[in-house]
Amino acid sequence: MGYLDSTKITNFNGELFEIKKEENRIIFISKINVADCRGEYDDSNYINFMSSLLTNDQYTDVLVSGLGIGVIPQWLATEKSSNVDVVELNQELIDTVSGMGYLNKNINLIQSDIYQYNTDKKYDLIYLDHWFFPDKEYNSQRTQLINLFTKNKKTDSNIIFPITKEIF
Repeated sequence: MGYLDSTKITNFNGELFEIKKEENRIIFISKINVADCRGEYDDSNYINFMSSLLTNDQYTDVLVSGLGIGVIPQWLATEKSSNVDVVELNQELIDTVSGMGYLNKNINLIQSDIYQYNTDKKYDLIYLDHWFFPDKEYNSQRTQLINLFTKNKKTDSNIIFPITKEIF
């Protein structure tokens, strides 16, 4: 696996999520009120999908919502040389992933609720990737986040909702 050093990723069974290594796979399982929220890490799967949504070759400053096991922030930091701010609500996830020591030094983990997060920083890309599945609240949440982060966009930058492939 290219973007994450799988030798540093260990099994973890926490209160809100689980990370399992099975042969050549890394599986992230959320335990938060949603049925079957599991994602299997595969460089080509995640990155091919993500890069299909990107409009620029270079992103100096990026905001990402949702850490997961860090695939997207890691790819942005290593392949695009981006400074990545990741807003993650779950402190247990932040502690676990950062403690494994495989994340790039240009990744800044921020424990906060993305709906409450407020910054004056301007970003080349805002990548809102904290949903497993769109639900009945998705449209109102999307509108709330667009209103919240439009002020943080640099000229010609985008807010991307990968779950629905929307770009604003």
